[in-house]
Amino acid sequence: MPRLKMYDKSSTEAWECSRTAIDEFLNDPHTFVMRRKLGLMSVPSFPLNLNTATDEILKEDFDALRDVQQSDYWLFAKYDLNVVPFQHADFTKWRDGKGVRAIHEPTNFDVYGKIDDIWQDRETGELIVVDYKSTARAEPEYLKPDYYRYGLGSKYKKQQEVYQWLLRRNGFEVSNKFILLYVDGDRRATTFFPEPETEMGRMDFRTSLMMIDGNDDWIEQTLHDMKAILDSDEIPEPDMNEPINKYFYQRMLILIEN
Repeated sequence: MPRLKMYDKSSTEAWECSRTAIDEFLNDPHTFVMRRKLGLMSVPSFPLNLNTATDEILKEDFDALRDVQQSDYWLFAKYDLNVVPFQHADFTKWRDGKGVRAIHEPTNFDVYGKIDDIWQDRETGELIVVDYKSTARAEPEYLKPDYYRYGLGSKYKKQQEVYQWLLRRNGFEVSNKFILLYVDGDRRATTFFPEPETEMGRMDFRTSLMMIDGNDDWIEQTLHDMKAILDSDEIPEPDMNEPINKYFYQRMLILIEN
């Protein structure tokens, strides 16, 4: 795990502020300060290898369309989209390198985030942020519009709004709508080995596309709030509903007892 760059309010160098850092701040300012200012390491999580694999295969599919600028594609037709995968010299850097970046002058934050994909509306020229999501749910809540008002769905929405904001700061015309492309493992299958003679198992994935209205108006004030907390000498109170705070609290008790 790469070490985070700590915030130093005396430094004149722009502080690298990832999309994940913004999410941390919104989730729990205490954890945000402890990690980004005091260097507290997060609790390691298991790698989502299956999700990563589906993302990589989707990228291959849409890169093939991007290379030839093909808009005649079954998914686009199914959802009545007049789009083409966006082609740009910096696209690989935005996705696989350092991400889409922009300096926010009032805070001197170097804000960045790595996108999954960008499609371009062929009529308006606007860019549409696209994010791939892999899941295997018995009940696909993500198809319900209210899902994006609360909880995990709300986090997905804010994630894409940061990408929209970054692209706009780089001078692009960006659609207010973004796309979440879900591939959902079909748990109703009766066998994992439909062709046992090949020794290859298979899980089929249902594909759903959700087009959501984004609004990045909240980002400007959030960046100012983040800087104010980072510049403060006080540490916000922890939200004890957060698993990481529960973990470190229990760990502290064990150390005290021993």
